[in-house]
Amino acid sequence: MGTFLVSGLMHELILFYYVECDQRSPWEVTCFFLLHGVCLLTEIALKKRFGGRWQLPRLVTGPLTIGFVLFTGFQLFLPSLDRCKAFEKAYVELAALMAFLGKESQRLADYLVRGLKAGMREKRFGKKVRSTLVQDWLPIPHGW
Repeated sequence: MGTFLVSGLMHELILFYYVECDQRSPWEVTCFFLLHGVCLLTEIALKKRFGGRWQLPRLVTGPLTIGFVLFTGFQLFLPSLDRCKAFEKAYVELAALMAFLGKESQRLADYLVRGLKAGMREKRFGKKVRSTLVQDWLPIPHGW
């Protein structure tokens, strides 16, 4: 149960610092994890009580578990993310990443093509081709 409590508190902390949520948390995220901890403890107690004599088929337990996680996630976890505008902030970060990759994609393509050509020359002529491709792609300070 302690693991679920710590996990909930860590998620609350992430929402507070990383997502920079200005609104006070109603502790929904921590409740999400505590509820899952209580349900796990209940499941373990029931399994010990019945000792494997009675068990639901996997075809039933799988969808029940997924449905429970989805339902509680939509009720307790996602509203906090929505209230803090985490999705909008993630889209901004994704747009910045895509813009960076757009600029760097040509360098990456050139890097890969040069590597393939070097490998083909080595295979064709049997000579070891000295490659500086890593240094071209990620400039490493001299002397490292």
